[in-house]
Amino acid sequence: MKHRLLVAVSTLGLALGSSTAMAAASASAAFGGITITLYDLAPDDGIMPGVTFSNSYGSFTEAMESSTTPFSSVLQDSAYSGTVLGTSNIAATGPKANASAAIAGDPFAGTGSATSKASASATDSSYASASTFLGDGSSYASFTLSPETMLTITATASVSAVTTRYVGGDFAQAIAQLTLYGSTVDGDQQDTGGYLVSAGVDQGAPLSSKDGGSVTVSFVNGSATESASGVFYGLTEVLVQTYEPAPPVPEPGNLLLMASGLAGFGLARRRRRG
Repeated sequence: MKHRLLVAVSTLGLALGSSTAMAAASASAAFGGITITLYDLAPDDGIMPGVTFSNSYGSFTEAMESSTTPFSSVLQDSAYSGTVLGTSNIAATGPKANASAAIAGDPFAGTGSATSKASASATDSSYASASTFLGDGSSYASFTLSPETMLTITATASVSAVTTRYVGGDFAQAIAQLTLYGSTVDGDQQDTGGYLVSAGVDQGAPLSSKDGGSVTVSFVNGSATESASGVFYGLTEVLVQTYEPAPPVPEPGNLLLMASGLAGFGLARRRRRG
């Protein structure tokens, strides 16, 4: 009799458990091979090409996560490197979500990199974000460029955003961007390059989206005698969020399986009473 009762209960559990699904949202944004190059536009003028970045805090990395709704319980980690495009590595990890951000290498040697990653579980409402700000603090970095010089910053970008279910609140986004702008004797200049992808059915986006490629931004000082001023802004940033779905509705086949489990459970009880 006990054996039959256990079989009935197991059958009921199978019917209920078979409709539960695991899912997640994740995103990553990265720059690799970040390279700063100076070109001397007047090699015979006797002026060495040079660029100087103003610096108060240095590049900034930030990571945060939350595993509750509303998103009030946030674990956050952040760091200033002390120099523009300086190195740092931080993370925020929780039971349902995690995020990390890192800046590494030397862009003047062509080895600079910046990476942001985040993921959130769909077993509960979760949120995570990670950012690298390559300038000064969480903003831009001012620079001064020598006369008759062109400054270029190049990198290889990759961005990815993934959600794994058709739930209205699930969302993922990733961006990687470089910008140089300022004023010179030839007028205002602005050069921006990068990639942005999103995933999430409530945003009209696909469940998965990836992009990437080479990014180059330039700034030219055409003055023969005067230095020029501009600003540099670089960013990798990701955001993911998931919302706990409503309790699943069993499929017709599972309903029959559940009914048979309940019937067996009731029969076992009647026989035990008899």
